[in-house]
Amino acid sequence: VKVFIAGSKSLTIERDAIRSVLQILSNNNSKNVLIRTYTYEEFDTSLSPEGRQEEYNRFIKNEADYVIFVLDGTIGGITLEEFDIAWKAFISKKKPSIYVYHKPTNNISKEIQEVIDKINQYGQYYTEYSDVENLKLKIENSFHHVIGNLDALFRRLKSKHWLWIVAILSAIM
Repeated sequence: VKVFIAGSKSLTIERDAIRSVLQILSNNNSKNVLIRTYTYEEFDTSLSPEGRQEEYNRFIKNEADYVIFVLDGTIGGITLEEFDIAWKAFISKKKPSIYVYHKPTNNISKEIQEVIDKINQYGQYYTEYSDVENLKLKIENSFHHVIGNLDALFRRLKSKHWLWIVAILSAIM
């Protein structure tokens, strides 16, 4: 399971906390679900003709199973772009699943308000968190459900051997 964590570069503590929770869940689940986390920090940092952001966007659109957005204080245009790309991919392909965690502040930036407005416009919800420990708890709860749902899917596929063949052929193509 590939999870991209998006948010302001200043949210290093939050990204590290999310990675840590997902790593623990990956290591300790009895369902053998491997969770791999990605942020811009995991990608090559060399210059590229199209720009590094295009590589992140491609990953979100084509490879990520889940995208977690962390909003706290301010958000840049790049995160807004990533949200739009994830949303369009979700609408067209039902993937990636999107989670938005927002820490309310007294001074909400117009960019964060724009994301919140988009979420509301789409008839969706975001999850508020109060601090890093609360964020970790909310991530853990959400991804316990993800692992449980994946386990149920794997059991259904296992009970229908012909679906495994279709799944394997789909992965190869």
